[in-house]
Amino acid sequence: MKQEPQSRFAALAGMGLLAAVFVAVGSFGGTESITWGVVEAVILLLGLALLFEEGIEIRRDNAGRFLGPAVLLIFFGVKFCIANRGGLMADRWAAREESLRLGCCLCAFYLTLAVARTAQARRRVATVLVALGLCEALYGMIQYLTGWQRIFTYVKKYYLEDATGTYINHNHFAGLLEMVLPLGVALASYQIERAIHGRQDPPRSLGELLGRSQMHKSLFLAFVSLLLFLAVVFSRSRMGLISCAVSLLVMAALAVTRKGRRSLSAALVLVLLAAGVGFTFWIGVEPIVSRFASLPSQEFSERQDRGRLAIWRDTKHLLRQHLWLGVGPGGFETAYTQVQTVHLDSTVDHAHNDYLELAAELGLVGAGLLFGMILTVAARTLQAFFAHPDSADRVLALGVFAGIVALLLHSLTDFNLYLPANGLVFAVLLGLGASIAAELPPGAASQRAAG
Repeated sequence: MKQEPQSRFAALAGMGLLAAVFVAVGSFGGTESITWGVVEAVILLLGLALLFEEGIEIRRDNAGRFLGPAVLLIFFGVKFCIANRGGLMADRWAAREESLRLGCCLCAFYLTLAVARTAQARRRVATVLVALGLCEALYGMIQYLTGWQRIFTYVKKYYLEDATGTYINHNHFAGLLEMVLPLGVALASYQIERAIHGRQDPPRSLGELLGRSQMHKSLFLAFVSLLLFLAVVFSRSRMGLISCAVSLLVMAALAVTRKGRRSLSAALVLVLLAAGVGFTFWIGVEPIVSRFASLPSQEFSERQDRGRLAIWRDTKHLLRQHLWLGVGPGGFETAYTQVQTVHLDSTVDHAHNDYLELAAELGLVGAGLLFGMILTVAARTLQAFFAHPDSADRVLALGVFAGIVALLLHSLTDFNLYLPANGLVFAVLLGLGASIAAELPPGAASQRAAG
């Protein structure tokens, strides 16, 4: 399929979007309200500017991209009208804030679609995300190895034994890295493939192979991926490490199932995991083991009064009371007090399960629409890996899909989707996947199945 050239304005919009992502991640994961407000304003203004510059052409073959968000926005509009009359929303101010954040993420999704129209532009976006992850990983490893537990001038009060980068919570730090790590592996695999198969003359010796520039890039990206993996390990986020490992194994398994040269991706993943385990033992595995050893006593023996399971139980009661329409975006913290049986001396602001919390806030209708959109993009991205004619896009689709899987798995026990910066990165990741899938020629999937 012939790709449209990227306009200069779209390139500038892409730079603005990625700069906004860097600022969001650097400002405590977007939890610093003033900086996050600036990020939201920049992204929304970029979206409006791009809309006026290029317009939106809705054709039969791309109408599906706009149908889901349109229905979701209509759903929110109806909810606000009902809330203004009947007071059904638990917290109207929080609803406005959360809806604005969701709108910002939707805008980032479509901005990514607009600025990543070519394979080269998509690799550029993926490379910037990996560079962002590298900066965070290096910062986190410095914190862990030196004991310098600061975020710029802020002295940390929590997770003083963990790598957290510019995040307060080690789980959110791991959430960012687990999304971008598969992209680093995918880019490294692509460069290896170019070094071996990208020229007319294959390398005649190992020395000639190692001398090629593509191999140098691949080794550097593999080293970056190893650093990202180690930073996840030493964040001591249990679910972060599990999600990261599972996503890499999914990536390797999918690479093996596809005929052709994708075995390089599988081999790279396995080498990365082996190297990561080796370096973990070299640096010191005892803190990681002790973290996992504390899981039974922390989560199960205390589930009646303090653990996540007790919060999930209360959240289920809240969901049953507001099954279809929910308590409103951002209303969990206020509405939870109606069913709260644990942590009675403190405020429970999140359910530590994105699926339960989103269902409680948006109802089954809103949560179904939102996750339906996410899963549709994930499925189309996986389809692109198997059927896309372009080698670069195929391997990038594999990395994007693995990153989506990692965060969706982590969302079972945490609230990464509610953290502004991680939600924004996830939206960009979904935009990359949708952009790759949009270039899939009609009938490519069926031809692949028939073949």
